[in-house]
Formats: sequence, C-alpha cells, structure tokens
Amino acid sequence: MKKVMHRSHERKIAFLVLAIAASAGLVLALVLLFASRSHTFRLVGGSTMYYVDNEIYYLSGEPVIYNSKEYVPVDDLLKHCGYTTYYNTELHALAISDRDGKSYIYTNSDVITYHGENIHFSDKSIAINDIMYVTKDMLAVFTDSKIVFEGSLTEVWIPE
Repeated sequence: MKKVMHRSHERKIAFLVLAIAASAGLVLALVLLFASRSHTFRLVGGSTMYYVDNEIYYLSGEPVIYNSKEYVPVDDLLKHCGYTTYYNTELHALAISDRDGKSYIYTNSDVITYHGENIHFSDKSIAINDIMYVTKDMLAVFTDSKIVFEGSLTEVWIPE
C-alpha cells in the first residue's frame, strides 16, 4: 500500500524548509555585517594614507601623537566600518549612527556616549583643523579593528 502525503503536510514541510533557509540567510547576513566592522588598519605616519587588505585609502588627517598617545582621525575609520557620521554643532560632538541607534564622541572630552551609556576614558578626544581624533582605546568602543602604525607619527601640541 502506497502512502500519499496530504497537502497540508506538504505545505508544512515547504514552510519549514523556507523557515530554515531564511534563518540561514539571516545568520549569514549577521556574520557579514559584524565581519565588516573588523579590519586591520595600517596607518602610515606622516601621511594620510592607510591600508586595509593591501588597498590604499586616505584619511582626512594624518595620525598624530598627543600627550604621548597615538591618535587617529576617527570619522574616516568609522565610515570604513559601516557607520554613518556627522558633526553635531549643538552638542560639539561627532554623531555616529548604526542600526542600534546613535552614539557621540564629544570634542575635547574623555566621555563617549555609546547608545545612551556614558563611557569614561583616561584620555580625551581632540580636534585638529576641525577633524575629530581619538585614541585606539576610544575607537575600540565601536569596532574591534586592529590599528597598526607604520613609520613615525607627528607629535602635536594643542593649547588649552
């Protein structure tokens, strides 16, 4: 005796197959999204050039040394990691948007507001020629990207 599958069973199986395929697609999309926020940035001292996977890109300013710490222009690196950024003149902060909301890096401050939570640092952000700079520790709030410096960086002095 041959068993015949009922149409409702066929639909359930088809729905289950679609649900599994959709879940796999969502997992793949999430993996790609988070993977795109992790890079190795090779920044060249005395230059605005930086490399990711041996491709050349350019920063809006060169990395510098300030108070014996290495600082990087944060805007370009965050955009490379998929964030949207703009300078909020009312807050005196770089506004960073992603799928989870907004965050802020305040000018000349040791505080970053990340999705509503204030995070304090031992160093402060700085602005040079209207470009926001942060330390690698501050950048790590947004990405687990590695930053490697090649060559010597210019030391800067900023009047208080």
